[in-house]
Amino acid sequence: MFSKIFQIRQDKKIYRKQMEKVNTLPKDYRFVFEKMSDYIWSFAGGDGMDTLETQYKLIDLFTEAAADGLEVLDVTGKDVAGFCDELIRGNKSWLDTPRKRLNSSIGRQ
Repeated sequence: MFSKIFQIRQDKKIYRKQMEKVNTLPKDYRFVFEKMSDYIWSFAGGDGMDTLETQYKLIDLFTEAAADGLEVLDVTGKDVAGFCDELIRGNKSWLDTPRKRLNSSIGRQ
């Protein structure tokens, strides 16, 4: 039990540090990051750790790109949703359960 509580506290510290990084990004990067986060979290499944790790990778990518002086859409391209879809490919999703249920129900026929 203690190790679980300790892990949760550590995870929160990491999350806060990551969000501090977001706050240092240029305004356009922060805006796009927030929109992208809303989008990718709408598909999160399981305990959400896949999505959280994806979000951390995105923060690192944006931090490096901003430091290099790139425009945010030079990083993501104009199809930001498509960029997000590629980021979350392979992550657990809430869609996994209905997909499995559908395939299972058809397999029983």
